[in-house]
Amino acid sequence: MEIRYLGPFDVVDADESIAVGGGRQRALLAILALSAGEVVPVGRLIDELWPDHPPDSAQNTVQAYVSRLRKAMRPVRRDRESILFEHGGYRLDVSRDEIDAHRFRGLVEEGERLARAGNAAPAASTLRDALALWHGPPLADFAYEPFAQAEIARLNELRLAALQARIDADLECGRHAALVPELEALVNEHPHREGFRRELMLALYRSGRQGEALDVYTDTRARLDADLGIEPTLELRELQHAILSQDPVLGAPLALAKDRRVDSGVRGRRWTLVVGFTAAVVLALVATAIVLRPSRSSAAVHVVRNSVAVVDSTTNKIVDDVVVGDYPGPVAARGGSIWVGNIGDSTVTEIHGDTRKPEFPASAQRPVDLAVSEDALWIANSSDFATQPPTGGGTVTRRALDTGAMRTTTLGPPRAPDEMSTFVATDGRTIWAANTNSRTIAKLDPVTGRVLMRVQGLASGGIAAGDGAVWVPEPTKDIVVRLNIHTGSVDARIPVSGSPSRVAVGEGGVWVITTGSHSAVWRIDPKSNETVSVIPVPLKARRIATGEGYVWVTSGRDDPETIRRPGVLSKIDPRTNGILATVPLGFRPDGVAVSNSFVWVAVAPV
Repeated sequence: MEIRYLGPFDVVDADESIAVGGGRQRALLAILALSAGEVVPVGRLIDELWPDHPPDSAQNTVQAYVSRLRKAMRPVRRDRESILFEHGGYRLDVSRDEIDAHRFRGLVEEGERLARAGNAAPAASTLRDALALWHGPPLADFAYEPFAQAEIARLNELRLAALQARIDADLECGRHAALVPELEALVNEHPHREGFRRELMLALYRSGRQGEALDVYTDTRARLDADLGIEPTLELRELQHAILSQDPVLGAPLALAKDRRVDSGVRGRRWTLVVGFTAAVVLALVATAIVLRPSRSSAAVHVVRNSVAVVDSTTNKIVDDVVVGDYPGPVAARGGSIWVGNIGDSTVTEIHGDTRKPEFPASAQRPVDLAVSEDALWIANSSDFATQPPTGGGTVTRRALDTGAMRTTTLGPPRAPDEMSTFVATDGRTIWAANTNSRTIAKLDPVTGRVLMRVQGLASGGIAAGDGAVWVPEPTKDIVVRLNIHTGSVDARIPVSGSPSRVAVGEGGVWVITTGSHSAVWRIDPKSNETVSVIPVPLKARRIATGEGYVWVTSGRDDPETIRRPGVLSKIDPRTNGILATVPLGFRPDGVAVSNSFVWVAVAPV
């Protein structure tokens, strides 16, 4: 049996489709397939199948759907049931080889491995096999279903990356002339994707069409400037210079230009030479800049653990790194100052935005979230697990900016340890807090910090206030709840798949990060309460902020994969709903805020 969703959703056996039903029954199987091998809670299935108004019979209906699906797949899975009930949810019991998307990913990884080893022909063949698994737009049957949006965006991005890798391998095999028509079509279809434009320039140059290759660069520069207001990447600019100087490194591969029987060692060296050309130029330029102008503002800034990296919001360059307390987490900014909560040593550090100088840290109760109003810093606290039993937690402290006077309000369950479950937000006028464990949202008095209003029953994963509303993600239900900022009543429940957590309001939208199996940023239109875009971001998305015309997202893992996937800051352009730049940070980032034309990113010690 094979489950296919690199195109219309289908279940096949021996190339014959299995009738699994339509409508919500088919959608249920698709939801399980996207999380194959994992238990999907019944509550999540209900929310995704009926995102607006689930019927009272929803749970029984889900059971009926599962029963019919089991019956449909039983003839080809005689040894066991395909759908199992475990821990309050359902799990699709299939191997990764039985799902086309997983086989695609495996072939792509193998093709990339062959390419890195200099084996261009096998790499191109393997990547071609991977792309042959596609039969149309992914999850085509569910193109407008909220549960499918993040996966559709992720798969489309993976396909384009695989296509670009295959073309690179074909170029190394000397197929430049044959690639020109395909690349021209791809450039027209994806005008802002510079990778395809780079490949077209190289293919034209190797085909003896130097003038047309340079025309591609001219068109690229004009298009990017007109549409996005940016210049081509350094890689593309260096390729233009190499074409103008007719650099020998850009010539057709030696394996075909001289003798097709050349040994694999020469092919490997050739592959390394072409791929490494731009990197060598970049390194030379950086080295020159450091030697000639070794000032802090122009030299490469080394980001260290337990610090706040300062990123220029225009150039996307790290311009400074401010050492703070142990394990910095949340970051908030207002009035030219930036506050950082140091979770590891239970302190808060204020940084002056103009000088980038930190004040002496002030004590706090394990700060896990921050917000700043006109005259106070609001600190959401976690329990101190260094004491036995753990103390504090589930509270919000109001710290006066002028006197430092503090008042604390309890939101979490009394005497219950509370870890990373309290959140705080402000729209500049009102103050809101949330606690997951007590399922409470509270409006706080801006002067005293006491509770003015409580909204019960929402297990939040974050909170934000803005656009005349309070926005509360519920990760376990895969929804974002919109509360009336005056009455606290629920105005809307907006489906957002993938465990929505942190949320930010600004730059024309409500931006929600999801931290399920695939991290993404969902954009909600505050006027229509509908999701209008899903933007994949690197794993694992941490926190999000808006400012200076962009949306900023931190991502990074805690596990050993950090060595291969260093933490990054992603810059999202709200005009295109795409990632405009990615800033590597080395270590895993956490909180992020925008102030004084810079982006301030907390860098953890992992």
